[in-house]
Amino acid sequence: MGAVSVLWTSSDGYEAILMSSGMIFLHKVEEMIRIPFPTEGELAKAVAQTRAARAAAEESARGEGSC
Repeated sequence: MGAVSVLWTSSDGYEAILMSSGMIFLHKVEEMIRIPFPTEGELAKAVAQTRAARAAAEESARGEGSC
């Protein structure tokens, strides 16, 4: 039974989460474990950096194999 989405977060640290079962789960979130969701631009940048790093590693591996 996984979470589908956070419906809302209150200023006093409570979140209402819609579960895949259709139930709504209310819980208190400790400040130290709260992680903001990245924006679409931040996600796109991370994906681009990952792809570039993978391409560079593959290119380097091909170069080492031809020596």
